[in-house]
Amino acid sequence: MPGSGEALSTLTDDMAGRYLVTTMSGSRYWLDLDGRSLCRIARTDDDETLTLRRDGEKVDLIDVERCEVSHPMLVLIDLHLENVWCTTRESTPVVSIIVLSPRAVLQ
Repeated sequence: MPGSGEALSTLTDDMAGRYLVTTMSGSRYWLDLDGRSLCRIARTDDDETLTLRRDGEKVDLIDVERCEVSHPMLVLIDLHLENVWCTTRESTPVVSIIVLSPRAVLQ
C-alpha cells in the first residue's frame, strides 16, 4: 500500500485506504475506500463554483469507475433516494491524488 502523502497517478476501486483527490475546478474529494464513503468539498473562493447535492457530507461510495490524473473522475454513489439505486458523479479532470494517513479524519 502506498505511504501517507504519496502522490498517485491512478486510484482504483480495489485499493484500500483514504485519499484526497483534487480536480481542475478546485473541488476536493475525500475517498475512504475502507469505509466506502466519499465527500466532495467544493471550492469556496469562486462564486461560479457548481454546488452538488450533499456537498460537504459523507455519502456511500459504490464504485470508483475511473480516477486518473488528467481525466475526469467517475464514481457511483448512493444518495439513498427513493427508487434510485445509484447516482453517477463525474468531476472535472483530476490534478492530484494524495494518499492520506489511515488515521486521517474528514473535517
